[in-house]
Amino acid sequence: MSCALKFVTWLNLQEIWILVCKLLIHPHLMLRSISSSVVASYFATVEKRKREQKLVAISWLLVQPSRLFIIAVSFLKQLRTELSDTAANNLIVQNLAYSVCNLHTSIRQSTSTHQFWSSISSSDHDAFLEGFELLGSTKAKNMFRLCTSTATDVSIPSLDSSEEPTSLLVSSILKRMGKIAMQMQDTQVSFIPSYKSVVFPVCFSVCGNLFPIHV
Repeated sequence: MSCALKFVTWLNLQEIWILVCKLLIHPHLMLRSISSSVVASYFATVEKRKREQKLVAISWLLVQPSRLFIIAVSFLKQLRTELSDTAANNLIVQNLAYSVCNLHTSIRQSTSTHQFWSSISSSDHDAFLEGFELLGSTKAKNMFRLCTSTATDVSIPSLDSSEEPTSLLVSSILKRMGKIAMQMQDTQVSFIPSYKSVVFPVCFSVCGNLFPIHV
């Protein structure tokens, strides 16, 4: 296969995975469920390749920070939907925990705040903005725009901690997770123990209890 054909195939696969992620918030339950399973399989494959030391970061779209962010927010949207299927609930929790924890890990791999913001491409920028739209936080979205627009400015170190990648991206998700858990209706109470016992310990074990949220 020629290099050009390989590149075209890679781009086509990228489009397919982006479409799969969009289906995570589709109005129809069946499509959300199928896409959740596909994403879970994707994450499982990534972990397998990591163990085999065969992971090439650029070839794995869904574990890039911008995609992990939008995936995490998409699963937050799913949490707002009343579900009676325990298996589906657990899958949402597992995918959410994986995406949040790996987003945090990816950010920590950057050498500095400036390096992270300045490394964001135009396509990643659009993906992050889409995630903030789903999250429904205008303040966080505007802060993200400020950080990325001033990434080349020498004044960037003067920005306060709320504008650092970990605080802006990860903390925004964790805070919303806590609010959703508090707002769950009686029909969803059975889901809360799983939500608390799986998501929070896993996230905090990676994030080092940086973001105290009480549920």
